Amino acid sequence: MNISTTIYPLRADVVLLVATPSTMREPIAALAELSKTLQPDPTPFGDGYAFTDWRFRVAGFHHRGAHPSRWWVDHPFTCNMDEISAQLSGLKTMGGPEPLSLLDALYRISQWPSAKEGALPEPNEWSYRRDASRWVAVFTDASFEPEFTVSDGTQGDVVELIHACHAIRLKVRLFAPDAPGYADLSCMNGLEWDPIGDLSQGVGFRLLAEAIRHPNFATSLLGPIKEHFFIEFPVDSDPDRVWSIP
Repeated sequence: MNISTTIYPLRADVVLLVATPSTMREPIAALAELSKTLQPDPTPFGDGYAFTDWRFRVAGFHHRGAHPSRWWVDHPFTCNMDEISAQLSGLKTMGGPEPLSLLDALYRISQWPSAKEGALPEPNEWSYRRDASRWVAVFTDASFEPEFTVSDGTQGDVVELIHACHAIRLKVRLFAPDAPGYADLSCMNGLEWDPIGDLSQGVGFRLLAEAIRHPNFATSLLGPIKEHFFIEFPVDSDPDRVWSIP
């Protein structure tokens, strides 16, 4: 007997946010190599849902005060993993002081424009918030500044950054040292943190590169997107919603 199964296609927008001090050369090279073979899982789950459309985007950050014109770089969203690999390989690492401007980077990402409902997103836009799961995967071996600059020029803290991410349903996957600032950031709803060494060891970059090269790292990186779907989008509360890609 043939059973007809309806697949409801879903989209995931994933930003690879990478620190760019000189110590991060090895982890960046490992990420570039991983991206060549990164195959997101399209297997259906739940009642026929499947993430069939994955868009990735690469961004790099450093210390904003030390490198005011070069601390930030980003690229448009793309489905082409060869482009993602090339963008990662093209990230320029620099010397300079810690802590880094991670909160500024996350705030900037939270302010990116979003596509309108029912519209295909432009390469520089998030998909419409009800049409995609939005994630940022952070890779860093350094500490970060406790404040960031808001669009109006004032200073914001971790709590305000968390509110900015919550406002656009942005989830964070964190691969970072076991340090107090990251513990504060982990109060964000849905944040998944894999502590990679600690700041006193001075080998966080090597441990991070080893983690990225692990055979199961792709599952560790992308698996939470599927796991959080029904938390982020409670289908039972909106039974008439058809999860489809415009």
